[in-house]
Amino acid sequence: EIPGIVDDISAGGIKLITEYKLELGQLLDLDLGFINADFEAILGQVLRVQKITKDNDKRYEVGVEFLGLGNSERDDLMKWLFAKQRELRKKGLI
Repeated sequence: EIPGIVDDISAGGIKLITEYKLELGQLLDLDLGFINADFEAILGQVLRVQKITKDNDKRYEVGVEFLGLGNSERDDLMKWLFAKQRELRKKGLI
C-alpha cells in the first residue's frame, strides 16, 4: 500500500500527493471506497510524476489515468463528483 492524498479527481483520472516516487507507466490499484459507489477500486496508470520540495519535505505529485472504467463505474464516479461539487458550492468553497 502506498498512502497518498487526493489533490484532484475527475472522471478520467486522479492527482495524488505522496511521499513515494512512482514510475511512469506504473499500474496502480486505486482504493476509491470513499466515494461510496458499487465499486471500491479502479485500475490506474501513472502518466506524470513531479517532485515537490517544501520546507525540506520531499513529496511527489502524481497524475494517474483511470483504465478500464466501465459505463456504470464512470456514471457512479460522475454522480459523486457532481454531488461533491454542489456541496462545496453551498459552503462557498468553489
